[in-house]
Amino acid sequence: MIKTILQISDCHLVYKDQEILGVDTQASLETVLSEVHRSNNKIDAIVATGDLAHIPKKNVYERLFETIKSFFDLPLLCIPGNHDVLSEMKKARLPMDPLNLGGWSIVWLDSHEDEATPASVTEADEAYLIETIEEAQGGSLLIAMHHPLFDVGSPWLDKHKIKQADRLVNIINNSPQVQSGLKIVKGFIFGHVHQEVVSNIQGLPALGCPSTCFQFTPHSRSFDLSMEAPGCRILRLGTQLESEVYRSSFAVKPVVK
Repeated sequence: MIKTILQISDCHLVYKDQEILGVDTQASLETVLSEVHRSNNKIDAIVATGDLAHIPKKNVYERLFETIKSFFDLPLLCIPGNHDVLSEMKKARLPMDPLNLGGWSIVWLDSHEDEATPASVTEADEAYLIETIEEAQGGSLLIAMHHPLFDVGSPWLDKHKIKQADRLVNIINNSPQVQSGLKIVKGFIFGHVHQEVVSNIQGLPALGCPSTCFQFTPHSRSFDLSMEAPGCRILRLGTQLESEVYRSSFAVKPVVK
């Protein structure tokens, strides 16, 4: 049976009634969730791939959790991004356990470090990922993370990517459960880039997600905002990984430069 997953990312929630870069990030998140909910997509679970808060405080994360639950009371996996603080996420009791959905499991790699923008993957992070792969109940694996595994064509973002990505993928592929054929990695999803990315690493799909608030201009050499609407990614987990990006009707203000 196909499982449909909603991926949201880079919500950048601030205190209520505040804006960031001219965007009411709470309102844009609500618009994305509301429109996906009304579209009659049968969603089975939600994965939120980091930078969930721009002000990483317990009450902001609690509001995020309540906002998601008000539209979708479903299994949820939240992972930290570079703007997040893991201890505050835990205080807010955001769900961070891997998801088991029939024949599929969604596990995650922690690529964040509190108060630091570039990706940081430690030996402990790698060990946790391998442990969750071994414990996964599904035979097909989707691996979620915040930072991309490769260049996306924007130098200012590319310096934040996960270093030695091929080494990391080799570690995953050589883990006992994957090496024995009991588990099969079917793809990777990530956030951070605030734009749609469709690529691959070692032949496996690697998909970047738009932000639920402001977007970055693809292939920009330095920080630059796009007029693209907020969005999300819909993933369909069947015999293979299939997906599409959804863009909302949220009104984006012209960027003042």
